Amino acid sequence: MQPPDPFANFIVLIAREIFQGAFGSLIGTVFLRAAFAWLEKRHVRFGYAYVTVFGATLANILLGNILGFLVASATHSMTAVNFAALAFFPVNFIIFAAFIRTRHAVPFGRACLLSLITLALSLVIVGGILLIAIMFVK
Repeated sequence: MQPPDPFANFIVLIAREIFQGAFGSLIGTVFLRAAFAWLEKRHVRFGYAYVTVFGATLANILLGNILGFLVASATHSMTAVNFAALAFFPVNFIIFAAFIRTRHAVPFGRACLLSLITLALSLVIVGGILLIAIMFVK
Protein backbone atom coordinates (compact mmCIF):
# COMPACT_ATOMS: atom_id res chain seq x y z
CA MET A 1 0.00 0.00 0.00
CA GLN A 2 1.33 3.44 -0.94
CA PRO A 3 1.50 6.30 1.54
CA PRO A 4 -1.06 9.05 0.95
CA ASP A 5 -0.12 11.74 -1.53
CA PRO A 6 0.47 15.06 0.33
CA PHE A 7 -0.73 17.06 -2.68
CA ALA A 8 -4.00 15.08 -2.81
CA ASN A 9 -4.50 15.73 0.91
CA PHE A 10 -3.92 19.44 0.29
CA ILE A 11 -6.51 19.48 -2.52
CA VAL A 12 -9.06 17.73 -0.30
CA LEU A 13 -8.36 20.22 2.52
CA ILE A 14 -8.85 23.22 0.25
CA ALA A 15 -11.99 21.75 -1.36
CA ARG A 16 -13.49 21.07 2.08
CA GLU A 17 -12.74 24.60 3.25
CA ILE A 18 -14.26 26.11 0.10
CA PHE A 19 -17.42 24.01 0.53
CA GLN A 20 -17.67 25.00 4.20
CA GLY A 21 -17.02 28.61 3.23
CA ALA A 22 -19.79 28.51 0.62
CA PHE A 23 -22.28 27.16 3.15
CA GLY A 24 -21.12 29.49 5.93
CA SER A 25 -21.37 32.43 3.55
CA LEU A 26 -25.09 31.79 3.21
CA ILE A 27 -25.48 32.40 6.93
CA GLY A 28 -23.04 35.33 6.87
CA THR A 29 -25.02 36.92 4.05
CA VAL A 30 -28.14 37.07 6.23
CA PHE A 31 -26.15 38.81 8.96
CA LEU A 32 -24.51 41.25 6.51
CA ARG A 33 -27.91 42.19 5.09
CA ALA A 34 -29.21 42.74 8.63
CA ALA A 35 -26.20 44.95 9.40
CA PHE A 36 -26.85 47.00 6.25
CA ALA A 37 -30.53 47.34 7.07
CA TRP A 38 -29.74 48.48 10.60
CA LEU A 39 -26.71 50.74 10.03
CA GLU A 40 -27.09 51.99 6.46
CA LYS A 41 -30.91 51.79 6.32
CA ARG A 42 -30.76 50.23 2.87
CA HIS A 43 -31.67 46.94 1.31
CA VAL A 44 -28.87 44.86 -0.22
CA ARG A 45 -29.86 42.06 -2.59
CA PHE A 46 -29.07 38.59 -1.30
CA GLY A 47 -26.93 37.57 -4.29
CA TYR A 48 -24.86 40.73 -4.15
CA ALA A 49 -24.28 40.36 -0.41
CA TYR A 50 -23.46 36.66 -0.88
CA VAL A 51 -20.74 37.43 -3.42
CA THR A 52 -19.26 39.92 -0.94
CA VAL A 53 -19.21 37.43 1.93
CA PHE A 54 -18.04 34.48 -0.19
CA GLY A 55 -15.29 36.55 -1.85
CA ALA A 56 -13.97 37.62 1.54
CA THR A 57 -14.21 34.02 2.73
CA LEU A 58 -12.18 32.76 -0.24
CA ALA A 59 -9.54 35.44 0.32
CA ASN A 60 -9.33 34.50 4.00
CA ILE A 61 -9.08 30.78 3.17
CA LEU A 62 -6.26 31.43 0.73
CA LEU A 63 -4.28 33.76 2.97
CA GLY A 64 -4.97 31.70 6.09
CA ASN A 65 -3.68 28.51 4.48
CA ILE A 66 -0.59 30.26 3.16
CA LEU A 67 0.12 31.64 6.64
CA GLY A 68 -0.60 28.27 8.25
CA PHE A 69 1.75 26.41 5.92
CA LEU A 70 4.49 29.00 6.37
CA VAL A 71 4.23 28.86 10.17
CA ALA A 72 4.00 25.07 10.18
CA SER A 73 7.05 24.66 7.96
CA ALA A 74 9.04 27.16 9.99
CA THR A 75 8.15 25.94 13.48
CA HIS A 76 6.86 22.35 13.13
CA SER A 77 4.44 23.18 15.95
CA MET A 78 0.63 23.02 15.90
CA THR A 79 0.56 25.41 18.83
CA ALA A 80 2.31 28.01 16.70
CA VAL A 81 -0.12 27.39 13.83
CA ASN A 82 -3.10 27.82 16.16
CA PHE A 83 -1.60 31.03 17.55
CA ALA A 84 -0.97 32.32 14.02
CA ALA A 85 -4.61 31.59 13.13
CA LEU A 86 -5.73 33.59 16.16
CA ALA A 87 -3.33 36.42 15.33
CA PHE A 88 -4.67 36.41 11.74
CA PHE A 89 -8.19 37.30 12.96
CA PRO A 90 -7.72 41.11 12.67
CA VAL A 91 -6.52 40.60 9.10
CA ASN A 92 -9.71 38.62 8.37
CA PHE A 93 -11.72 41.52 9.74
CA ILE A 94 -9.88 44.05 7.53
CA ILE A 95 -10.28 41.83 4.44
CA PHE A 96 -14.02 41.56 5.05
CA ALA A 97 -14.29 45.33 5.55
CA ALA A 98 -12.32 45.91 2.33
CA PHE A 99 -14.68 43.64 0.39
CA ILE A 100 -17.68 45.50 1.85
CA ARG A 101 -16.13 48.85 0.98
CA THR A 102 -15.31 47.99 -2.62
CA ARG A 103 -18.54 46.13 -3.45
CA HIS A 104 -21.04 48.37 -1.67
CA ALA A 105 -19.50 51.86 -2.04
CA VAL A 106 -19.40 52.75 1.65
CA PRO A 107 -16.53 54.53 3.40
CA PHE A 108 -13.93 52.25 4.98
CA GLY A 109 -14.91 53.27 8.52
CA ARG A 110 -18.53 52.32 7.88
CA ALA A 111 -17.37 49.09 6.24
CA CYS A 112 -15.40 48.24 9.39
CA LEU A 113 -18.50 48.94 11.48
CA LEU A 114 -20.63 46.78 9.17
CA SER A 115 -18.03 44.02 9.46
CA LEU A 116 -18.07 44.31 13.26
CA ILE A 117 -21.87 44.24 13.42
CA THR A 118 -21.97 41.20 11.13
CA LEU A 119 -19.45 39.42 13.34
CA ALA A 120 -21.33 40.36 16.52
CA LEU A 121 -24.65 39.14 15.09
CA SER A 122 -23.14 35.85 14.03
CA LEU A 123 -21.46 35.29 17.40
CA VAL A 124 -24.60 36.07 19.37
CA ILE A 125 -27.09 34.17 17.21
CA VAL A 126 -25.01 31.15 16.26
CA GLY A 127 -23.51 31.00 19.77
CA GLY A 128 -27.00 31.12 21.27
CA ILE A 129 -28.21 28.33 19.00
CA LEU A 130 -25.19 26.20 19.90
CA LEU A 131 -25.71 26.89 23.60
CA ILE A 132 -29.36 25.84 23.39
CA ALA A 133 -28.40 22.72 21.43
CA ILE A 134 -25.80 21.79 24.07
CA MET A 135 -28.35 22.27 26.84
CA PHE A 136 -30.82 19.92 25.15
CA VAL A 137 -28.18 17.25 24.48
CA LYS A 138 -27.42 16.82 28.17
